[in-house]
Amino acid sequence: MRSVTKQIGDWLHREPHSLFDAASHAACALLTDWEHVLKLNQDARREGVEYIQGVVGWPDDEWIIGEDGRGGSYLVSRTGRYTGVHYYDHEICAIEDHQPTLRDFFDLCLDIERGGPRFKKELQRIMVGYVERKLGFRPAEKTKFFWGTGTAGLDAEQFMIDFSKDFSIDMSAFDGKGYGMEEGNIVDAARDLFKRLSGQPVVRSRYFTVDHLVEVLVEKKWFDPRT
Repeated sequence: MRSVTKQIGDWLHREPHSLFDAASHAACALLTDWEHVLKLNQDARREGVEYIQGVVGWPDDEWIIGEDGRGGSYLVSRTGRYTGVHYYDHEICAIEDHQPTLRDFFDLCLDIERGGPRFKKELQRIMVGYVERKLGFRPAEKTKFFWGTGTAGLDAEQFMIDFSKDFSIDMSAFDGKGYGMEEGNIVDAARDLFKRLSGQPVVRSRYFTVDHLVEVLVEKKWFDPRT
């Protein structure tokens, strides 16, 4: 497996703009220090460490080649059982497909570092999975938060708190009013309907989408959707 680490190092050496901050995603994911990679795998295989869906012990075939900086790991097969790169999600203790080849994984990491088009696509994938784990449903591109999610009140508030903590987002500019958080979707919808029937003006409730969460994630601070 040393050859995988060496291959990543060789590719990085050929890149004219491959210097990353030590805490960046690429610096964590594209590891070139064999001793460090070896230690990661030895630590993962320590007796009594629980990793996969309640099963004690790391799968022997899954070899860690890098990390995502948030507790997740990138993996390749030691036996060639698959040819691409897998991802270990530490929040749900599960391994999933990530990229079809090592080169695709390498290119994606560079694209993430440089903010290219694949970067946004990867963040969308991460955010959809995050919402699904936190709220129990898979959001569509146009899902309106929180009006179209079946989530309100304390549950919606907790989601925003977790989002802030898990992704280190500055939420000082966030005001939940109008997003369907404070009283619940049904109450607000009924009140709006009454206003319409009685001829009173209705202030359109605010909402955001998964794409907006991605934009906030890139900026690392909350801003309201631009209208």
